[in-house]
Amino acid sequence: MKKLIFKGQIFILLFSCFVSTNVLAEPARGVLSPAFIEGFKSEIANRNFSKLTTKAMAERFKNQKNFLFWESYHKLEQLNSKHYSRIASYWGISTDISYWTKIKALVMSVIPSVFIDSTLKSALTRTEDYVVLLKELNAVGPSSERGFLDYMVKQEVLQVDIMKLALAGEFDAAADAVDDFIQANIDLPSP
Repeated sequence: MKKLIFKGQIFILLFSCFVSTNVLAEPARGVLSPAFIEGFKSEIANRNFSKLTTKAMAERFKNQKNFLFWESYHKLEQLNSKHYSRIASYWGISTDISYWTKIKALVMSVIPSVFIDSTLKSALTRTEDYVVLLKELNAVGPSSERGFLDYMVKQEVLQVDIMKLALAGEFDAAADAVDDFIQANIDLPSP
């Protein structure tokens, strides 16, 4: 009987070690609040939209003065895609591009040229407001991923800055700001 109890205790001990090891090896998904998850999913959709739109705009304006702005903005979104994909995978959140996002990006990329500046002004206002929301999302995110969450806010602030520069016709300065940001943020700590 003592042997059976001893074997049972060993089984429980081994099983609990196995469970503990697997729990520790899994990402800390349980610490993400539902509000954070929904907010981050929206942010992923925004990044996907921007990546598709900036790519189309860079192709569309290839031989025009604002090409440099769109090209550099797209480079920013490519970097964002790298960082967001990694953290989203860690958190178990999909980065798939929805059909709705694809449709919105397509519509945005065919706006007549005469409306580009007014559309960019509108986007600037919305982006300035969105920075506030991202700061709130940052505050409720997991503190263990503060490096990424701070990056999430910084890249949005950069978008505000480069939109202002583009609206002022300072496309080279916008491109330089993006290049500097990319160099400073090419690698983020792994989750």
